[in-house]
Amino acid sequence: MLLESEWIVASELGQERIVLDGLTQVLAQAGLDEPRLEEIVTAVSEACLNAIEHGNRFVSALPVTATMRVSRERYTFRIRDCGTGTDPEAAGEPMSVRGKIAWEQPRGWGLQLMRAYADKVTATRENGGFCLELQFWRHCDGGSYDCGEEERQ
Repeated sequence: MLLESEWIVASELGQERIVLDGLTQVLAQAGLDEPRLEEIVTAVSEACLNAIEHGNRFVSALPVTATMRVSRERYTFRIRDCGTGTDPEAAGEPMSVRGKIAWEQPRGWGLQLMRAYADKVTATRENGGFCLELQFWRHCDGGSYDCGEEERQ
């Protein structure tokens, strides 16, 4: 493990900024390029917002815990809340951005964005709560984010 950080925030709108500011600072200092940084920040932001709204239903006493682990192969983010959660696979295939825009629904973008930007999204239930894990492959061959099939296991 090259780097590990954790943030615990209240389930109130705006608290997700604490997580995002922290991970942006760490990843920018690590030299992550801007397009990939924006994808990660967007996906983690949506995961935190879902945890606050859907998982903990805006009950500020219930924590949202975000953990970032950086290894040589990937960036891994685990967002935990006190809810029962939803399996990302139950949402069906991710829509393209154009398809989502044509859908014209003001809600429901979070999971679509997480699945569009992250290389792997998994959900688990642990310790009476819900955990969403987002994985993003790191550069492995000087230009590609795809580190091969072994990384997807």
